Amino acid sequence: MSLIVSKTRRHCQMNILIEKRTGKLDFLHSLYYIRFMPVLRSLPVKVSEEEILRFQSSSHKSQLLDKIREAAKEARRLAHPLAIYKIKQVRQVTSNLICLEDGTEFHGNDLASRWQGATLLGIGLCTIGPWLENRVSQLYSGGNLLAATLLDSAGSVAVEGVANSLNFHLCRWATRRGMNLGPRLSPGYGKWNILEQKLLFKILSGERIDICLNEQCMMTPTKSISFCVGIGSNIKLTSVEPCRYCSMDNCEYRRRNVR
Repeated sequence: MSLIVSKTRRHCQMNILIEKRTGKLDFLHSLYYIRFMPVLRSLPVKVSEEEILRFQSSSHKSQLLDKIREAAKEARRLAHPLAIYKIKQVRQVTSNLICLEDGTEFHGNDLASRWQGATLLGIGLCTIGPWLENRVSQLYSGGNLLAATLLDSAGSVAVEGVANSLNFHLCRWATRRGMNLGPRLSPGYGKWNILEQKLLFKILSGERIDICLNEQCMMTPTKSISFCVGIGSNIKLTSVEPCRYCSMDNCEYRRRNVR
């Protein structure tokens, strides 16, 4: 097996130039990224105190700054990021459909319009693990509602940071091959039906990083994110800011700098 992996890696390096010209993965290169892609265990965990503050609905936010610093510090301690991803060949992009070479179909006008020109689809799954949310439950049970709320917000900021780091990892992968990345989109956000989360989990084995999907397509641990990004030589280069491409204009959590 190690000999096969070694030969496959060398073959992949030789075929980067082929990918730059064609935007397609050859068989052995595809085999490497589908069969031998490791779990990413050292992605940065960025916990912005400003982002935690944005999640709070209190009219006295300035009085929370010390508590927010404590929550951010604890979130960094409790977050243990894990991530996996796959690169899949795109067969067709229509006005409301993304069809992969293996027959998987993702539906939605938002997807098709954002990923026009994509020849590949990057599919990612990441988590910060269960430890932070377990601590949040302990704080709620003990009646410490403010600390629990702030730590929960810090966990959301932390896993979003891990998703951004995975997105940048995919961006570097694409850039080396002369391709661009489209926007990062997730099932359940905007107009993408959350039920298509099941399709992502058929492609990515969530068990590899201890993520489970229930019948309602909600993930456990809850501080987990799944997403897809279009990749291609002709796709428009975009910001990694997910709010910029979400159709929920009136969302209370929409970032202030995004219109």
